[in-house]
Amino acid sequence: MRRQILAASQLIRLPGSWAGSTRWMSMTAAVPSTLDEQLANAPWLQLLQVPSAGRGLFAATDIEQGMLLIEEAPLLAAPSPHAMDCTCHHCLRPLAGSSGSTSGSKGTSSLRFCSPSCDAAARQAWAVAAERCSFGALQQACRERAEKFPLMAAQLACIQVQRHLGLGSSSSSSSSSSSSSSSGANPLAAATAAVAEAEGPAMGDPVTQLRHLCFANMPDVPQPWTELHQLLLQGLRPLSADFKPGGDVSSSSSSSSRRGSGSVSPEWLEQQFGIEWYCDTLARLHLNSFRVDTLPVHLDPSDPSALLKAAMAHLSDAGSASHRTGSAAYLLASMLNHSCEPCLDVTFPGNNAVASFSAARDIARGEELTITYIDGGQGLAARQAALSWGYGFTCRCPRCVEEGGAEAGSSHQ
Repeated sequence: MRRQILAASQLIRLPGSWAGSTRWMSMTAAVPSTLDEQLANAPWLQLLQVPSAGRGLFAATDIEQGMLLIEEAPLLAAPSPHAMDCTCHHCLRPLAGSSGSTSGSKGTSSLRFCSPSCDAAARQAWAVAAERCSFGALQQACRERAEKFPLMAAQLACIQVQRHLGLGSSSSSSSSSSSSSSSGANPLAAATAAVAEAEGPAMGDPVTQLRHLCFANMPDVPQPWTELHQLLLQGLRPLSADFKPGGDVSSSSSSSSRRGSGSVSPEWLEQQFGIEWYCDTLARLHLNSFRVDTLPVHLDPSDPSALLKAAMAHLSDAGSASHRTGSAAYLLASMLNHSCEPCLDVTFPGNNAVASFSAARDIARGEELTITYIDGGQGLAARQAALSWGYGFTCRCPRCVEEGGAEAGSSHQ
């Protein structure tokens, strides 16, 4: 139940204005933006109502093949359960062997980052809280059950806890003294300052904007969701280990008293992250998450044979388990509807979770902009089955209509 995408630097550059671009955007330079702000900065896009499909993005002008239409950092991004040790936990860039900075955590595998800037950005957003959690059992269950979205939900919970406690920027510098350079400068603090000043791709806010995305209608809570939810709560419980009655910051206390207190009550955790919150979060992640496939670091992106190897790993069920980097959900990109013959290509040119959406062909003004949610190389029956099971609809795009008519005609001969 995820959107299908091209492997990250398997991309062959397209003609047009984007073809000569050498921009490799970093997630740490992402600019927080609302949906309206992103649309205002992309006048070639229109968000319109689509009968039986909710909303959709349309071309507000004629668009040439190769034009970069959307460049967006994710609301949420988490490594695949099988890639926790070889992927940056912030930007999803693959790590070389055991390289990358680490942040030790209690009772769970270390957080891993590809650079001091990703370390700093993660600490500002969620990693300070995550370091105190114990998600080892949840990660193991996700590996065994091939589940990914509970790990994204865990990150969202850490974001909410960290904002509630006022953690983040002030602790970034104090907790990174071991990473200081020999000159005494603090690279994490410097990176944090650089993040604030840098220009980069747009990024939505997961706490306030994820709930605006479409969701799967789940009349009953699946038993596996209940079990994984309990493991998530178990992983969050260390956040209440030092709680003292009367010092709960879950009530209406001032921001100054919340900042740095570092503890919440068990009741607050249960209230904020109950089964209703969990189901609502997963129902939205299931319909709005993209699979992020980056190019392994041992492959040279300038080598055509390396790109072929990456593409083969992407298509091979046997090879893709370790190749898949993780999953990510986006704000503006979640407005894109499906077609089995899409007019947009989705790539990750920075070899991280910053997604680029470019025109796969010339697009006329007024035409809906589409991507494919599944493997478009499959036959009609396989595509329809995948879309029905994963997304709950029957595709009636021109390709499906044409292939369906051809099959019906041949059956009457």
